[in-house]
Amino acid sequence: MSNNAEYIDDVMTNAPALLSCNQTADLLNISRASVYRLMDAGDLDRVRINLSTVGRPTTRITNQSIRNLLQTWSTQSK
Repeated sequence: MSNNAEYIDDVMTNAPALLSCNQTADLLNISRASVYRLMDAGDLDRVRINLSTVGRPTTRITNQSIRNLLQTWSTQSK
């Protein structure tokens, strides 16, 4: 199990604190729709932020929630 944890740390250390849905999908090798399903299910924490004064907020996923999801997935596969 520590090998999985070390691998997850290696992968996520260089990732930003907040990732876009596209970045998260690429990192997890899943579709954007799957990222939204994981957020809706509560498996990924989303943050809504305004990047400009006009327009609608954008969604970002926390690095820590991706780490937690990867850890959960790695322990379920055993």
